[in-house]
Parts: sequence; C-alpha cells; structure tokens
Amino acid sequence: MSESSNSRSLTIQMHTLIDSVVLDVEGTKTGADLLDMYASEMGQKVGVEKDVILKTCISVTPFYPARPSPAPVTTSSSVGMPAPTNASLSTIFAGETGLCMVNVTSAHHIFRLLKNYEQKVATNNQLTEENTMLQEKVTQLQHQLALAELLQEEDTKPKKPQRKKGKSQKSGAASVGGSSTPSDPLALLTETVANLQKAMTEEREAMTEEHEARQKVEATLANLQKAMTEEREAMTEEREKVANLQKAMTEEREARQKVEATLANLQKAMTEEREAMTEEREKVANLQKAMTEEREARQKVEATLASERDEHLWQLSDVTGRTGELEQWAVTADPEILDRIRLRTLVDEGQAKLARFAGLVSEKETTSYASMTWRLKLKGEDGEPAADDARLLTARSLLTGRGGIIPQAIQVLVDNKDAMRLLTETNSSIRNWGNHFAHHLASKSLLRDIVGRTVKPAEDKKDPRHPAAG
Repeated sequence: MSESSNSRSLTIQMHTLIDSVVLDVEGTKTGADLLDMYASEMGQKVGVEKDVILKTCISVTPFYPARPSPAPVTTSSSVGMPAPTNASLSTIFAGETGLCMVNVTSAHHIFRLLKNYEQKVATNNQLTEENTMLQEKVTQLQHQLALAELLQEEDTKPKKPQRKKGKSQKSGAASVGGSSTPSDPLALLTETVANLQKAMTEEREAMTEEHEARQKVEATLANLQKAMTEEREAMTEEREKVANLQKAMTEEREARQKVEATLANLQKAMTEEREAMTEEREKVANLQKAMTEEREARQKVEATLASERDEHLWQLSDVTGRTGELEQWAVTADPEILDRIRLRTLVDEGQAKLARFAGLVSEKETTSYASMTWRLKLKGEDGEPAADDARLLTARSLLTGRGGIIPQAIQVLVDNKDAMRLLTETNSSIRNWGNHFAHHLASKSLLRDIVGRTVKPAEDKKDPRHPAAG
C-alpha cells in the first residue's frame, strides 16, 4: 500500500495470547485512535462494551511494516520500539501494511475467558468424580434391589405347616409376625433408586450441556491454537524479513558511511581549495592595491609634470613675446610702441604684486607667471571668464581676507576703483594695445627707413682692419 493512500491494513496482536483483528485505519490516525478502534471491534466480536475493553488496553507497540520486499526500516518503525500515542500511523509504519501488539491488563476479556474455561474444567472434573461415586452407589443399590426382589420371592412362596410348639415358640412367631412388612423396605429402596436415577438423568443432562460447552471452549482453544500457529509462522516469516531488512540496513549504513567519508574528503579538499583561493584573492587584492597606489602616484607625478610643463610653456611663450616686442621696438624705434609695451608691463607688474601679496605665488616666481596666476584666480568657478564686477569683488576679497595689517600702497590701490578695474578687468585695453603693437608688422616704407637706420650705423662700426668683401 503506497504512502499516499488514506488507509492502512494493520494486524493487531494481543499480548500473551493471540486474538487477531484486522482494521483499515487512516494513515493520519494515532496510536490512541488505534486503541479506540480496536476496543470497538473487539467489543462487537465478544459482546462486550467498548469502554470495558478500552480500559484494559495500555499501549500499542509497532513491530514492523509487512513489506513485500526488503527495505530500510525507519527509526519510528523499528522492531519492538514503543511508539508515542501522538505519532501518526503513516509515520509509525512508513506508509505500509503493519503488524503491532496491543499491551493489555489481566482484566481483558481473553483472560476472563481462560479463567472461566479453567473453572469449568475443574467443575467438570468434580462432576466426573461425583458421577463415578453415584455410579458406584447405583451399582450397590442395584445389588441391594436384586437382593430385595429375591427376598420378596421367598416371602411369596407357600410355607409348610409347623407343629405347635410351646408357649415360647408361639411368642417367637408372634414376634416375627409383629415385625414391619417386607414390602416397606422395598418401597423405600425403589423410591431411593428412582431418585438416584432422576439425579443421574439430571446429572447426565448437565454433563451433556457441560460437554457441549467444553467442546465449544475446546473448539475456541483449537481456533486460538491454530491462529497462534499461523501467527507464529507469519512472525517467523516476518522475522526473516526483519533480518533481511536489518542486513539491508547494515549494507546501507556501510554504503552511507563510505559516502560520508567521501563527502568528508571532498569537503576537506574544498576547504583547502577555498583557503588557497582566499590566499590568492588576498594576493590579487594586495597587487591591485599596489597597482592602484602606483597608478595614483603616477597620476600625481603626471599631473605635477603637466602643471610644470604648462607653466614653463607659458613662461616660454611670454618670454618669446617679450623678446619679439623688444625686437619690434628695436627695429622700428617707434616711441608709441614702446609706451604701449611699457604700459602692459606696468599692468603685469601690478597684477604680480597683488598675487604675491594675496599669497597666490611665492616671491621667487616671475612677474609673468604671477600675473597669469592672478588672472586665472579671478575666473569663475567653471573656469569661464567672470563679469568684471565679480572679478573686482574676488580681488578685494583675496587682498583683504588674509587678515593682519595691509600696507598703505596696497590699501590705496584697493580703495582706487579705477586702478583695481584696470588690474582685474577681463578685456584689458592696455594689454590688448601692447600685444597689438608688439606683434604688428610695420609698413614697407617704415621698414626701409628702419633698415637704413640700422644698417648704416652697423657699417660705421666695422673694423677697418677687416674690409668688407667685394
């Protein structure tokens, strides 16, 4: 019967004596429910109320599931293991047809039946002895009756005439004739025999009834013995099954132990592998950390080099521009160009002075670098040129936000709005004009005059010891 079925066929085995009952029990029932159903079935069988039977039932002991083939027995259905009353029968018998024992008290009906049988056997033996004694008495009475009949026949025979005797003989005869009639003992004996025969008849009837009852009891005992024999044979087969099950369980246990040992080795290998992987991860993490630190250091170095390179390139560009301006002025000797250049230089010096005072650059930095740093500081947060008013506020904040005493010259410059505007404006006209004249090419006529003025003084300065080549 599969485990999913709702009923189980369970053979209930009595304790000490065998009185089998087969019940179809739902798998969800418990041992207590099984006792209740057993008491109801047994009560109907023997004609006793269920509660009377139930009071004599103590517990249910599962022996084993009656399986067609050897299979492992679960812990809850081990041989002879008491099952808790709250366990389900499906759990106790592993969903199979099962055999169990009902443990009962001495007040159970089967023990009362045995006791009654023993009492009846004792009574029957006593009646047998009494019957034997009665038969002996009847035999004696029959002998006495035969003797009485013989005496009666003797009395009825004709008697010979006797001679008259003396007075003493007459008195003797009178004494004989005066005794009780011989028919009185015979009637008494006959009545006694009749009573004995009647008692014997009643005794025979009682013995017949007792014999019939004894035959019924013997038939019941024969059936019980037959059931016990069959049950013994079934139990022998079940023991063999249990032995096979135990053997299968032993083999399964050994196989499970082998599997557990294999799993333990695998777990050990996995643990070692996991530890090795952890060490490798730590090594990789340390390597990645070192690479990250190296990358950050390289980025810092590259940023520093890029900053220095930009600074040097800007300084080179500034020096190149100034050199070109000087060359331009030297070629043209134009006073206006020189003035424009000098005014732009004045703006650079003023911005450099403010940058040094504000702490944006050190004193050793060049004027052009300091001026450039000042202009970059006045830009907006997004790097785009800010409005002139905003640049002016930023410049004053840089100069006055340091604290301490401000030099008189710086204070005068800060208070002079026009001068501060020239040093902070985005589009400086002074710087633009200076750049224009520094990099503007003069006209051809002006260039001829410049070249003539430049070449003639150069020829006058030639060494007479080295005439020019023809």
